[in-house]
Amino acid sequence: MNDTTPMTNDRAFEFADAAPDFAVAIARCWNWSFNFNNFEPFRMLLDLIGFSEGEYGENLHDWNKDASTGLIELNMIADALKEYANRPSDCEDWIRDLIEIEIES
Repeated sequence: MNDTTPMTNDRAFEFADAAPDFAVAIARCWNWSFNFNNFEPFRMLLDLIGFSEGEYGENLHDWNKDASTGLIELNMIADALKEYANRPSDCEDWIRDLIEIEIES
């Protein structure tokens, strides 16, 4: 992933819209992140669950920059973290599938 909001295709949105019950909040966080230049809420989530480090060898969010995260975004991330805590392997597989569909665009 680069430092800009990713381009995506309709298939990725369809995949997110049809998220299974265990990944609805993760899909919501992903979709909401299109409102941000650097896709920050979703990148923060991926860093917090260790996905970024495991898949890319580094964090995607710049944790040292002075940027505030809004309460709506924090709530979405919290909901997504709860889903992940309940079914980490399933959530990681779903995230991996979503990212693969995005890359296809």
